[in-house]
Amino acid sequence: MPYEFDQANLKLLKKQYAEATRRTIFFTGAGCSAEVGIPTWNGLAKGLFNYIDENTPSSVLQGDLLDAFHDTEEAYKSGDYWRFFDLAESKWSQFYEDYLEQRFSHEYLNSCPIPKVYTAIWRMRNVGQVLTLNIDGLLGKAYREAFPASQESLMEFPGTSVTDSRSYFDRNHPLLLNLHGTYSMRSSWVMKEAERERLFSSFDNGNYRNFIKSIFERHNVIFLGVNIRDVAISPIIEQISEDKLFQNHYWITSDVSTDDYTWAQQNGVRVINYTPELDDAGSRVDSKAILSILDDVEKYRSFDEDAVLPELPCADAALAKPQELLQECGIDRLSVRKKLSQRIEALGRENGFDSKSINAFIREYSLAIEQSSMIGLMPTYDSIESAKVTSEISTSNSSNVWLGLDADQEMICVKSLSSQAFKDRVERESFRRGVESLFYLNNCNQPVAPKYLFHTNVPMSVGMEYVPGTTVNDLFESDRHIIRDNWLDLALSVFRAVLACHTSEGGVLHRDLKPKNIILEDIYFGADGHEIANSNVRFINFDMSWHKFSSGNTKSVAADEVGYYAPEQRVATNVGTPRSAKTDVYMLGMVMV
Repeated sequence: MPYEFDQANLKLLKKQYAEATRRTIFFTGAGCSAEVGIPTWNGLAKGLFNYIDENTPSSVLQGDLLDAFHDTEEAYKSGDYWRFFDLAESKWSQFYEDYLEQRFSHEYLNSCPIPKVYTAIWRMRNVGQVLTLNIDGLLGKAYREAFPASQESLMEFPGTSVTDSRSYFDRNHPLLLNLHGTYSMRSSWVMKEAERERLFSSFDNGNYRNFIKSIFERHNVIFLGVNIRDVAISPIIEQISEDKLFQNHYWITSDVSTDDYTWAQQNGVRVINYTPELDDAGSRVDSKAILSILDDVEKYRSFDEDAVLPELPCADAALAKPQELLQECGIDRLSVRKKLSQRIEALGRENGFDSKSINAFIREYSLAIEQSSMIGLMPTYDSIESAKVTSEISTSNSSNVWLGLDADQEMICVKSLSSQAFKDRVERESFRRGVESLFYLNNCNQPVAPKYLFHTNVPMSVGMEYVPGTTVNDLFESDRHIIRDNWLDLALSVFRAVLACHTSEGGVLHRDLKPKNIILEDIYFGADGHEIANSNVRFINFDMSWHKFSSGNTKSVAADEVGYYAPEQRVATNVGTPRSAKTDVYMLGMVMV
């Protein structure tokens, strides 16, 4: 085997990747493109120097030009490539442009095969964002080949404009940051000293520096095809090293030397080592080992069991085309709903309900899903599973809550994700995680949430027990004195309910504790202090919850209620570690205030 599968650092990477408590970001270099003939930086310098040496007439090499040639040769041989490219461009500008045009021509790169490593990276279920030092454009090409136009489009930004990508980055939108530019945008290249200084000037801007730092502070970064010790190859790597941000990130590299290993130990870099293979011609092949490592990481599942909801009917058969299903909605909406739901269930079981195949399917069939998902009070629109909705309790931009009757005419609640929110991957992941949390709390020793009854894929909904009572928020607004006079007993009841969630089978963290989401069961306006002090506390709205089998990102916080949320929640998606009771503790403190 080209690598030791039981390396401690590889085991840790697999566990962290599977649990997805932090997003995984790849940082790639020229080593990943080398096997398809794209030169590394030192290879490019070697080729350019030879081109200058072979094409410069010996008769003109005298005086200042001869001195310049010797300076250029010295810079090349000493590995000072920034200075080398500066000198080459200043004295041999025509050769410089001709050689780079030859190596990075549109014709050559458009016909260049895509490295399999790039395709493998994009296909990983928990990877959607990559930083690269390469200007060859092959990572972008790999994404577009791996995912057809019906899927989320890849956003690309050059190094000097990475702060423009912040909103896409926070939303975990597919993103490629070309830190040294791309071949198709000559002005974005970072190869010479002057271009390096331009990038450093951008980095000296507080927003740029803070953005790059935040990536390394909040995510797991995997370096691949790049020697992170060679700070000379990029001002970005140089700054990361100076700011000591390499700690607890991963470096997949071959034939690690004693010096490199010692440096990694001292700087907290987790090295995953492999041995490259040789092909029949004796040439070095790194991709086979790298692909094996990535496949090992992708297939790993945490020793914690997966979150499992009751299975729904599924169907693997191919569906009709989106337009055909959309037309069928006008005849039999419920039949179309059933077909779409079964297909989503099949894809979810095979690839995971947070997989890219689910995202692609939803984008392709979005109109048919939207039409068949409609819920209302009119006949056929009022049906959801075996229940009938009878009235609307509440509505928001992301979801609707309905009152309904089950098959036994018992009152229940149905919560459904809005059609607009359903198109958002983070909203879907958050909603399903909330359903999972309710399901795990069914077996809690004390009822702390509405009982889970059923869930559906289309529309994305959950049926749950109707809990009669009043929220703490409504009770406080109607009679503040009754809350204040009994605040200690009420606080203890809320604390016990939170503890029951945290110690439940799923280790559920609510993460959205506020007065609107705390119901005092069977308590109504006019209740006395004794009734309130002895009431049962139930929590609702688990869309931002987390449990011990969770993965992915959680939805954004409400801007008008940001004061309740913990500091790590106040970004577009929760990118800090969500597996901590401290978030609920913070919010409890804010509720008590």
